[in-house]
Amino acid sequence: MLFQARKGMSKKKWIIALAAAVALGFMAVVLVGFGVIIGFFMGHQAVAAREGQSVFQCNQTASAHAGYRLTTLTTPSDTYVNDYEEQGLQLMTVEPRPVIGRYGLGGKVCAIPGQPSTAYIAADVGSEMPAYEVFRNSKQPAFNWQGATFGEMQITLPGTGRTVLRSKDPQLLAAVIRTLREGATAQPATAVAGNMNGLSTICLYSEQLPGLAFCPSVYFDPDGSIYLSENISIQPSKAITTVTARWVVVDRKLAEWLTTH
Repeated sequence: MLFQARKGMSKKKWIIALAAAVALGFMAVVLVGFGVIIGFFMGHQAVAAREGQSVFQCNQTASAHAGYRLTTLTTPSDTYVNDYEEQGLQLMTVEPRPVIGRYGLGGKVCAIPGQPSTAYIAADVGSEMPAYEVFRNSKQPAFNWQGATFGEMQITLPGTGRTVLRSKDPQLLAAVIRTLREGATAQPATAVAGNMNGLSTICLYSEQLPGLAFCPSVYFDPDGSIYLSENISIQPSKAITTVTARWVVVDRKLAEWLTTH
């Protein structure tokens, strides 16, 4: 009986020791992983400092505009924002240069050709593929598209043909701005989230916005109607994709240009 009791106690201690070893091993793995992440982050900061680049802190919160997100990039001296007003701005180059800073785990922050970095910069928010978004210095007024002068516009029509339309017609350019400014809000008959293939952008170019284009969103409803919005916010999730925009019906002249080709 005494031998059995001692044997039972030894087995119990062995199980406790095994559990403790497993727990310690798990903690070691977590600490090593955490150390790798910290080292990776600090390594990018060191590279940025060595190359004379700025280190940006990134933060994202809900925008004051419902359905949109406010993303900020900050340094000790400046704050750059990507909010409602910047959603309609696009780069005129795929890969902006030079790299002027880093954020997070090595995300690139770049200057925009034609723009001083005190006004606008671009940040790569993509994962596997580069995807740059435009950030405005908070000291810089938002782009006033209503008062800007545009000289040309371009749109790639949705669909298999991927037809590209271009125009320098002052009347057509004015029609886009007039529609955005004066058009009455209208709800598309077909939900945009259920027909993402019907989306495109019409990019307007101005000498007042070098290196960038003002690109309102265009929605081609399957019923034949065409809608225009200053910008669009798409928030995907596993359950449902939410699309936020203020849609207005395009005027007759603009609709003819978009459908006659």
